[in-house]
Amino acid sequence: ARRFRVCFIDLFLLPCSSLFFVHCLVDQEWRVALTFKISYYLAVTYFCLGQVAEENKKRGEMVCYYENALEQVKEAWKNATKISSD
Repeated sequence: ARRFRVCFIDLFLLPCSSLFFVHCLVDQEWRVALTFKISYYLAVTYFCLGQVAEENKKRGEMVCYYENALEQVKEAWKNATKISSD
């Protein structure tokens, strides 16, 4: 999942041409929103996987999933602060 995420984000973070400055501003905000959503959904996914691991008494996996969920929540929060409130 991490490899796909990095490739997916890199695709949308390519530098913009100066001729399309206004378009780039819109794209930049869209990219920030997209990275927020990716982090948020990954956090939810890791949390759910942690719940399943907990039900199956797999404590090591559970801890790893919860730690990954926490990392993704922190990253999502970081991106959420960049989104304009307009």
